[in-house]
Amino acid sequence: MSSAPQPYSELSTQPEKKSCLGESECPHKRYGWSFSVYILACAIVLLILLIYSNAVHILHLDFELWTERPSVYPGRKTVIYPKQTLYSVNLYSDCIELWTSCFEVSGQKKCENPTPKQRDNNRIIAALLFTWSICFPFFKIILSLIFWFFSAPSGVRAWAMWAKVNIGRWTIIESFFIWYWAYGLGFQDDYEVPHNKYIDGLVIHARSSGVFTNVTAIFIAAQLGSLALSHYIMKKTERLYDPIYVVERNDNIFQYPCKRQQRRQIEVDDYWFVKPTDPSIKNYGDDGHAPKEAYTCPKVWNVDGVLVRFLVTGLLIANIILLIHAIFIQTSFSERLTGSFFDKIPELANNESHTIWSQIKNLPSHANGAVWSLQVSSLLSLVLAPLVSSSLLLLFWLSTLTTRIPDSLKSSLRSWAAMVSVYSCIDVAVCALYFSDRFYPQIISSLAGTDLISANITNGPAATMMIIYPIAHWILMAHCLTRPFLKKNVVLGGSSQTSEKEGTILGTREAVTGGSVSLQTHG
Repeated sequence: MSSAPQPYSELSTQPEKKSCLGESECPHKRYGWSFSVYILACAIVLLILLIYSNAVHILHLDFELWTERPSVYPGRKTVIYPKQTLYSVNLYSDCIELWTSCFEVSGQKKCENPTPKQRDNNRIIAALLFTWSICFPFFKIILSLIFWFFSAPSGVRAWAMWAKVNIGRWTIIESFFIWYWAYGLGFQDDYEVPHNKYIDGLVIHARSSGVFTNVTAIFIAAQLGSLALSHYIMKKTERLYDPIYVVERNDNIFQYPCKRQQRRQIEVDDYWFVKPTDPSIKNYGDDGHAPKEAYTCPKVWNVDGVLVRFLVTGLLIANIILLIHAIFIQTSFSERLTGSFFDKIPELANNESHTIWSQIKNLPSHANGAVWSLQVSSLLSLVLAPLVSSSLLLLFWLSTLTTRIPDSLKSSLRSWAAMVSVYSCIDVAVCALYFSDRFYPQIISSLAGTDLISANITNGPAATMMIIYPIAHWILMAHCLTRPFLKKNVVLGGSSQTSEKEGTILGTREAVTGGSVSLQTHG
């Protein structure tokens, strides 16, 4: 009698000795240089771009002031303050200036004497920028390379990569700071002085504009590129343990980067299939492929029922409505210049209110240069990614309420909802707005060189919504993405679709062999 064939090594889940942290494996050794050479090349390019972006200025503020009397002397003007650069923004120098409260204005270094509260705010901003915009992008790329080229337990790698990818969006917090400052510092005012017996037809012109250099686009591209590289490596690593994909080593660098990875067809009753440790839940679908079941939560979170499902559905819809109001309808913030000078001439106070959408759309009227890069990144991270991720999460949740939807489609909706959520930066933007509120008056006083001129920012209803939305989204996603969704694990009409021997999903704690990450996606 011939012995049964042995399973493929990548499908084996019962090695002779298996650590509680998972099996150690090196992705580079499994994929070969066909992938590794391009990962390494991309990492080197991103590191060079990040170093360059930190070494040069990404924004400078230009200001000019003049008067004219077109009705008396047409074509003539009196320049009061010629156009010049007041302040330049560089990541590294900004951190030092904020920490020391010494700023270089118009080429001259000015050290402030801030209040203890102002000094604390400045140093918190400096620490945020230094940690997230300078250090973390380098750490993110280097850690990704370590996990790709060196062996590590699968559990450690999965958790570390998942955490790194999900917090990686905080690296673009600097771009939101300069986005808000472009509105606070950018204005074009023309004020006609009322008729008096001394001067007739006098018009005052004030121009202040932030000029984004081309390095701004490079900086944003490098930050998003480092996040995308981390995401790519995480997805490739996950496929080492996903029986859907065939992972074969190949060192032909001209073939594999453009070749779609082959999927394996696995029958439901195939004994080669990876069996979960918990026999109450099957880890495969009915459509010929084998999407992985979700990692279910502990019993304290394991709630289900008609009322719970209606409640979750209602909250998902309500959160999308809240997001639409925060982006398009409600005011994000209002800003104006203050002080005795603007009390006399309020028309020059630059009193404006903005929504998130109007900030993106009207940025070219407040700044010059490569503003398109900031518009594109803001559009993607503050409008498209939040709307798409929330919509995908709602669609996935609705798909779990019926068995008419194929398991493969449910798995794709679940994976894309988690992946797109990584690029939703509503929480990062509202954090930048919070600290901009506190720093804006101080920078205006420093630039003006007098305490007679200051400024303030007042947050609108959208700022509060920007706090509520991400909290609600991640809590709802934690629930939705950790519920079993495969047909064989759902309960229909009060009875399980599986046999009594296999059991139901209620009360089940785990669904995936090897302790997969709760929000881990499987592409």
